[in-house]
Formats: sequence, C-alpha cells, structure tokens
Amino acid sequence: MTTTTDFRPSNIQISMMTLAIIPKFRSSHLSVPDFKIINHTSTTNFTCFNHRPSDSPLEVNLSKVIPTNEIQLFTSILNQSAIHIRLESRNYVGVFHLLCYAKGEQSKGIRADIIVTAPPGVLQLAEKCRVYDRQYIKCVIRASTIARAVQNDYPVKFEFTEMAHSPDRLAYRPRFEFLKNESTKDNLTFKWQPTIDGEFPNGVRMHMKAFLPHIEDSSYYFDMTPIFQITPRFSLQTVSSNTIRMNVEPINPPVFCEKSVMQNLVSSVNRTWTVHEPNKSPYNIVNLRPKTIYRICMKCRQTQSDPEGIEQCQTISTNSLFLSCSIHWVRTDLSILSSKESQAWLDAVSQINQSTDEPFITVVELGDSMEIPLFNTRDVSTYQNRHIFKQNINKRVDCYLFENIIIPSSSANIYDSCYEALLTREIESNTAGIYVYTDDKFSSALGLIIVRITNSFQWFNGTKPFSFRKQPSIQNGTQLSLAFETTIYYNSNSDLRLYNQHIDGIVQQAKISIDHPDHSNNVHTFFAMDKLSCQRHEQIADDNLRLLTLVCLTEVIFQCPLSSGSTCWIENKRMSNIVLNINGLDFVSDRTVTVRIDV
Repeated sequence: MTTTTDFRPSNIQISMMTLAIIPKFRSSHLSVPDFKIINHTSTTNFTCFNHRPSDSPLEVNLSKVIPTNEIQLFTSILNQSAIHIRLESRNYVGVFHLLCYAKGEQSKGIRADIIVTAPPGVLQLAEKCRVYDRQYIKCVIRASTIARAVQNDYPVKFEFTEMAHSPDRLAYRPRFEFLKNESTKDNLTFKWQPTIDGEFPNGVRMHMKAFLPHIEDSSYYFDMTPIFQITPRFSLQTVSSNTIRMNVEPINPPVFCEKSVMQNLVSSVNRTWTVHEPNKSPYNIVNLRPKTIYRICMKCRQTQSDPEGIEQCQTISTNSLFLSCSIHWVRTDLSILSSKESQAWLDAVSQINQSTDEPFITVVELGDSMEIPLFNTRDVSTYQNRHIFKQNINKRVDCYLFENIIIPSSSANIYDSCYEALLTREIESNTAGIYVYTDDKFSSALGLIIVRITNSFQWFNGTKPFSFRKQPSIQNGTQLSLAFETTIYYNSNSDLRLYNQHIDGIVQQAKISIDHPDHSNNVHTFFAMDKLSCQRHEQIADDNLRLLTLVCLTEVIFQCPLSSGSTCWIENKRMSNIVLNINGLDFVSDRTVTVRIDV
C-alpha cells in the first residue's frame, strides 16, 4: 500500500491479507503492494497494525462518504495492536483511500490507495448532438461505468478524432471541453466550437477513445448531425386595456417559432400554439381582456421537423379600462386547476384572510384517522357545491373535490357522501398542510400538523450501541443512554397569513419532556430517566412539507424494586415516560422494552 501520504510518518501499517487467517500475524503472511486494485463486485481483506502499541485503539475510515449499497466497511479488533478490515464492493467504480490511525491521532495515521475497476461497458450517443444559439455544440454520451468512475475521482483521458477526408476541412476545432459538472453517473457531456462560426454541418463522424488506468480502453464512433437549441429572446409592454406589444430579438438565419397567449390562471394542458415570424417585430397582441394577467410563451427550432424547443415564458397584465397597470407576478401556482377551480380558491383565500375568527389548527398523531368537513359547521344545512383544496410549501394548489366530483390526490383520502366529508383513514406524513374547504356561501380552512413519536429508538452503553436482543439480561443499576427523535410535519408557507403565524407558533413551542411518576401509588418503577437534552432541526422534507425533528438523548437507570435476591422480568414495558407536548396536547411514546434485571 502507498505509505507516503499527507500524514506524518508513523508506526502504523496497512497490509493486504494473503491468507484467510494469519496466525500471530507473522510478517511472512503479509504482502504490501504499492496500491490495491479491486473489482467492482468483490470482497477484500486487510490488516492494519501498530508497531508500537498504545492505549489508544486503532480506527479505520474511508476518505470520502460512499453509500453503503456501493461500498461497505467492516472491522474487527484482533488484539491491542491490530485490526482486521473487510471491504465489500457492490457496483462501485472509482478511487478512494483507506485510512487507519490510533483513536484521536488522525494526522499520524496511514493511507492506502484503493482503485475499484469494472468492465467499461458500451458507449452510446444518448440523443442527437445539440447546437446552442449557433455558437457551440454539445454531445451527451451514455457510458454508465466510465461516467460513474469519473464522478468518483477516477483519472480519465479522452481523445476525439474527427473522421474528415482532409485535416484541413475539419468542421470542429480539435480542442474540446469535457463538462464534468453537466455529466452524471450515467452520461458524459462534451462541447465543441465550430471551425467556422455558426456552421454545424450534417454527417460529421467523430471517433471517441476513453483511457482509464487498469480498465480496458473504450472506442466509439458517433454521428454529430445536430439539432438546434434556440433560445428566443423577447420583451413585453402593456399598450392598453386590450393590447400587449411583443418585441422579439432577430434570429439569423430565420428559424421556425411558435407563440402561445393565454390567461395566467387557465390550465395550460390544451393551450394553442400559433406560428410566429421572429423577424416580425414589434408585434401587437390584440383583442385581450382588460385588467387581466396573461402568460405569453415562445419556442423556436431550426426546422419544423426538429424536436420541440424549450419554451420561454413571461407574465404581464393588461391595463384596466381607466388606469394604467404595471406587470403583476402571481405568487400562487394555479396552473393545474381549471379556471372555475382557480376562482373558487382565490375567493376562499380572500374571505379567510379577511376573517377575524381564530384559525382552526388540528394536531394529529401519524397513523390516526380524522375527517375534514366540507360543509358549514355553524349551520346544519349543507350546500350543493362543495370544494376542497390544499396548498403546498411551494405555493402549488391541489384540488381534491370540486362540485361533488372527487379528484384523487392521495390513497389515504376518501370522500364519504353520507357524512359529506373527506375521511383520512390513515394519516400519512404528506397529508399535513393547509386545507381550504368552501362552498358558495361560506369559506373555512384547516391547518393540519402531524406528529410521530420516537421515530428512531437506539440504546447505547457508553458510546457503543446496545441491543436487548443480543443481551436480554442486565444487572440492577445498569445505566444506558437512550437516543430517540420525534418528527413534526407541517406547512406554514401558505397564502393564508393567519394560519401560517398560528402554525409557526404551535410548532416552535413543541417540546419533549420526561414524566417522573408519582411513587405514592406504590406502582413499581423499573427504570429512572434523567438528564434529557434535545436539539431542534428544521428542514423542508419534500415539495409538500416542512419538518421539525427533535433529536433527544437521556440517561436510563434500570432498577429492580423487589426484595434483595429477586429478579425482575420486564415484558414489553412501555417507555411512556417520554412525552411530546404540542398545542396543549400530550403524545406519549408507545415504544416498549423487554429485559431481565438481575439483582
């Protein structure tokens, strides 16, 4: 193994095991190559030993974080001066370093260089090469093994040779760019400049070779006949209550462009595209509605037969009949709703924000069930038109029910026509949020917070993990540390301002406590819990949810309250001392412990 590293010289050495068992670690059974090459699906054993043993145990680590489904590291202590290492490679390709050092003395350890190889696989053009704004061309090569190796720091060299009849008539400059930042674990992306600006001929063939140390060379021929990616550039100006002026930058040579004009709140599924001549500028869009927000999009491609171009969109409002109006940007994304659904949502939000009533917030435990009413609870009469919406943290609105027509959005939500409610049979974490349920005469809303008690539950004896399955009996007075976490799912980023403030206030005051039972009732206490400490971590869980995690640690002393010489058998004893308090509600842990306490 390589021993000249950034570490200072030390007495620690890593060696590759050549035998399955090394009696007394005699040096005749060890080999020390300059580096170790292993296969992408293999198991390799090493030994790390300290020539001058100390009180500090040896520790082993990797130089980078690698997912366990690609590389797994196992260690076992052999004696005071040696530790066994087993590396299991599971489809990883790349380079990393194996580090071994005495605990607390990383700078005095040793580094072994590990190279993980695999067959290079087949190279393939992922799609036609694309020309961007007639300035350069990009080609994406599908090469899963090589791409993964590059992402994992494997040294690689690429060569490209244009297959031209004459070296004086090359279409592209020999110097190319490898775009590692745009490459993925499946694809490699390369960029070329044309020899003559703006010219990207058809039928150019390129020969690609990839060289990776200790991996077989790869060779591939591909066609660089391009498709053109053209970005239209335009500006909008409000002229009057029914006219918007569109200024388009000229594109040379001419290309095929289309434009779309639609009201911003109307679904874009069935919108109409019309041919637009980009060199016709300025262009007036007429016969529009006054005081209305429009979304105007444009897309271009080299020829009509090329794949669809990437659309560019802008939003602008026409003037009112009496006042001039500037551009308006709508915060809420209602693109997936129909115009009627959008109007119902906007009307409901407006009424709720103007209401002086206290916001209605419900806290529910994960796995419980509840119902969301779709009628006016202040009046026993119901209305024919019932609607329910939900807004996520990115301001996207989903419609679950509109005019008695159920719109499936989650397997947990079922409309019950008898109860005229949306019944959430089993609460899922992603159902938390702010719901608006409304009809023609009344608007209301519900903020839903979901809690999960003791999401994880792990015991430690000192700093080492402890398992009651492996050690079903302990001594009276044994002290263990218990680590656990509680999660709270919520959404406080809605257009409903009062609900946001109320939900934030509830979530910020959530806390974990340890309940100390009253011993006056002569109920036996089998463990004492003390020294609770918790940390708060807030993050965005996904597009629908915010997440507060309370990560806690407490000490637990196991005690047998029976007479001396007895043994306490604890079978599925609930850890009900752990309590989450949120919004005045207590949620008690349902985790259990099974153990025998020997006196």
